[in-house]
Parts: sequence; C-alpha cells; structure tokens
Amino acid sequence: MKKLNIAFSHINYEKKIKKSNSDWLVKTTNDQIISYPPLKVSSYDKLVMIIAQLAYYNRNNLLFFRGQHIHYLKNNCTTLLPSIYRVVPPKKIISLKRNFENLQSKTESLKSAFNSRNPKFAGTNLINKYPEIVHSILQHYRVCETPFLDITHSIHVACSFALDNNIGEKGYIFVLGLPPIIESINYNTNEELVNIRLLNICPPQAKRPQFQEGYMLGTFPFYRLNEPSRISQFDCARRLIAVFEIPNDPSFWGNGFNQIPPDKLYPKTDLVGKVCEKLKSQEN
Repeated sequence: MKKLNIAFSHINYEKKIKKSNSDWLVKTTNDQIISYPPLKVSSYDKLVMIIAQLAYYNRNNLLFFRGQHIHYLKNNCTTLLPSIYRVVPPKKIISLKRNFENLQSKTESLKSAFNSRNPKFAGTNLINKYPEIVHSILQHYRVCETPFLDITHSIHVACSFALDNNIGEKGYIFVLGLPPIIESINYNTNEELVNIRLLNICPPQAKRPQFQEGYMLGTFPFYRLNEPSRISQFDCARRLIAVFEIPNDPSFWGNGFNQIPPDKLYPKTDLVGKVCEKLKSQEN
C-alpha cells in the first residue's frame, strides 16, 4: 500500500482555528500526521463540520472512517494494521504463518458452507471466484484474522463503533484518504491497494453490511502478504489524513443524533452471521 504522501490534515485544521500560523494551508506529510496527537472534538456536529473541510481540501481522495476504542501506537506513531499482522516478536514469523494457515482453513470452510447450503445464498458463485470476497466476509464477521481492515463511508457509523460497548472515557475516529471508487471491488494498481464495498459483494441475507456501510481496505497486489519483513507496508495508517478523540458521553451526540444501537450494528436475524458464528466455534 503506497503512502498518501501529503494531505490537509487535522494538523492543518488546528493551525487554522488557532489563527497563529499563516502556513495552515501547507499540506502535511504522512510522517507528520501519524506522529501528531489526536485532535479533541467535543460534539458530533463539530466533527461533521471539520470533516467537511477535510473533504474540501483533499478533493482528489474520498474520505473513509474507522472508529476504535483505543489509539494504537508503534514508536509513538499511529498504526492501523489489519488483524492478521497484529503479531509481536519474538515469535512474529511463527505467529504470522499460523494466522495465514488459519485464514486458508476458514476460507475453505466458508466456501463449503455456502456451497452446501440449500437454497444457496445469492453470490455463492462470487465466493468461489474471488478469495478476497471470502476474506472480507471472514473479517467483517470476525471469524479470523485477515489482511483486510474494516472501514466505513459513514461518520455516524464510525462514531457509533468508537463508543459502542466502550468502558473508557473516550473513543477515536480515524480518517483515511482513498482513491475514487468505481466498482464493487476497486483494485488500484497505482496506489497498490484494494477497497471492497461489502454491500455489493455480500449476499442480501447479510444484514450487518446494510447498516454499517462497510468497506474493506487491503494491499494490492496480493503478493507476499505473509512476509514478516513487509508488515509495515500493509499498515493502513499510510493513508491517514486525521485522528480525532471524541468523548464517551451522550452529550457528544447533541440534538437530533444518537449512537446506532447494537441490534442495528449486529442484527440477530443475519443469516450470513449465523453461518460465520458456526465457523468461529470450529477449532483452528
């Protein structure tokens, strides 16, 4: 995944509001963005306003979002690694190898579950053709670690995830700049990334993507993805534009908005979710 080398970021916005820097429009580098602290935002309305400015000054990119309870750092810099790469020394090589072996096993299990179902889910033929679709479903339903990162095109969804079941005092919103999307599975050879729109590739019986406006971000081409020495190249923070800290308090939403309830983010009537729950219970 190639870096988004320069962007109008939360650093620029902070300079602008302080009115103490005449160079607030000079775009910042990825190294500056990932090493800069999150910008604290007290309300949803304020966050939407700030993101509107980010969108305006980053017109060559579409903005996508991710909400988390924790702001993960590596060497004091923001990191957004897909789950399969969240391994630590000294057993990094062994752990990564096992993660990919488990991914392959769960891939075959999901394909088998789809193919043996009667009636079959719509899109079963796509499952058989595109491993990246299988990996997207496995990641989205948290069956196992994959080379993809969950993101969304909705600020509302991202904020809901940042605060859902969060026992801390704050949550975090990450803003990523990605190339324009044209197809359901967007392979971008220039930027060496793939962006998958879940609503287009999941069966209609998959309820979770319908409410989450979910996408999957990963590295493309799918070359030596299991190589430990390349893990830093798969860090989605390479596309980071901004990081925000939001309070875990109902007052954040203000009037007219509320956190999306868990039964909408994770619908219990999700038939694909039920298939994935069975896969989770199987031994690796």
